[in-house]
Amino acid sequence: MDRPDRVYFFGTCLMDLLFPQAGLAAMRLLRDAGMEVLYPQDQTCCGQPAHHAGHWRQARAVLRRQFEVFAQDLPLIVPSASCAALLRRDAPRLFAGQPEEARARAFAGRVYELSEFLFRVLDWP
Repeated sequence: MDRPDRVYFFGTCLMDLLFPQAGLAAMRLLRDAGMEVLYPQDQTCCGQPAHHAGHWRQARAVLRRQFEVFAQDLPLIVPSASCAALLRRDAPRLFAGQPEEARARAFAGRVYELSEFLFRVLDWP
């Protein structure tokens, strides 16, 4: 991937509710690296609770909402490995054979865990 100028930031529900200072620090890292950071206010959970409980329909509903919120073709930076894994690995599986399968795959292809993005895309030392 070429170095982008703009990225989305996925705030994770735990970070939003319990550790907002960690999210702000992560966004500051990205800004210090020269990124314009977009934080859509209507983002929600990645769907992990529903997914891990076996509630596939509810997990897909949560993910559909994220597809809408993060609709621009920009990298989606996630400061949580488990949330990033759900969005990148599990979302396409949840939509396999569904009308949104291609959309889920395209969405998943834009997801990066924060440290992965910093080191692999931005080539931070």
